[in-house]
Amino acid sequence: ELYEKLTADGSEVISIHLTGGMSGTVQTAESASKMVDGNITVIDSNFISYGLGFQVIKAAELAKKGASREDIITELDKIRHQTKLYVTIDTLENLVKGGRIGRGKALIGSLLHIKPIASLTDGVYTPEANVRSYSALVRHLTKQYVQAVKGKTVQAIGIAHADALELAEKLKKALLDHTPEALIDIAYTTPIISCHTGKGAIGFTFYTD
Repeated sequence: ELYEKLTADGSEVISIHLTGGMSGTVQTAESASKMVDGNITVIDSNFISYGLGFQVIKAAELAKKGASREDIITELDKIRHQTKLYVTIDTLENLVKGGRIGRGKALIGSLLHIKPIASLTDGVYTPEANVRSYSALVRHLTKQYVQAVKGKTVQAIGIAHADALELAEKLKKALLDHTPEALIDIAYTTPIISCHTGKGAIGFTFYTD
């Protein structure tokens, strides 16, 4: 119904969604787009949270300036390939409840005080490292950031947290020590993501030119 309403006057639609690796939303959008006569382009952002938001905001800015559909899609492809997203969690309890991992693995992780770090690679949750303290977590994420942005211009940085503002602020400070000119946005993550991750989770996202 929304696609029909938006295309009724001949407008083109670019419909951007969270990664298909975590949700069937983009497939549903594809199916819906085939049920109307309008010109609709459905895009899998390959990301969630700020990683999705960066693409939506840029698309809106370009559309407002009168950019063509093709030019907007080209720019979104560029952003997608230059975006990095990392996720860390403080407790494995919610992943057990959600059926993401077994209780044995969670018990071992809890005993060792492990805080897993993962990236969203090609739209899929990909484990990268395990650390045992917040300071080690901040050092690891900062190291990944510094390596990724070397010789490039940082376009945007977002830190989403699940009731972990203090940790988010520590990460922000570490990042600013290396790129003091960077603008870093911090926000609470959504209730749905918080349910999966539990309190203390951080989502760290950025993209370069």
